[in-house]
Amino acid sequence: MATETYRQTLPQIQAELDQVIEAIDTLEEGDELAESVREAVVAYLSGLKETRAAKLDAYADMIRMSEARAANLKEEAKLVRDLAASAESRAKRLKRLLECWLQTQGIDKYETPLHAFRMQAASVKPLLIDEGMTAEEADEQYIRRTCEFDFDAIKKAIEAGIKVPWARIGEAKVTVRIR
Repeated sequence: MATETYRQTLPQIQAELDQVIEAIDTLEEGDELAESVREAVVAYLSGLKETRAAKLDAYADMIRMSEARAANLKEEAKLVRDLAASAESRAKRLKRLLECWLQTQGIDKYETPLHAFRMQAASVKPLLIDEGMTAEEADEQYIRRTCEFDFDAIKKAIEAGIKVPWARIGEAKVTVRIR
């Protein structure tokens, strides 16, 4: 048995605890163990349990810190996405203002020492659908349909005893909750 339990991993501590408990369980009722030996075993087991508890606490702290960091990074990513969207929107507005100004001045081409400006039609013409037109009103050839499972309906049917041969309800996933 290891003497430096502070360097042991949780599985190693558990294996050591299991060995000690198994050794104690194999003792016969009538076996004579000196009181000092019993006390030593109890103290040893207590130390291992305390070490295990400390490691579990540290592990839980690592999990919580990782979860908090992930939440912070998600929030930062959202802020960066919002900043990017804002910058894109500003660039589009500025470009549109420049287009309007060039058109009002009647300028199709203009060059500066740093940039060249040219008014040109986009290579792809946008498709415009009449306002008020819905997909239900269009000819079938112009409609794209998608199919997907209705998981709620399938689950309710199975729970109601209806046989759905290609579906079943699985076991709930067991996860660790840290409070």
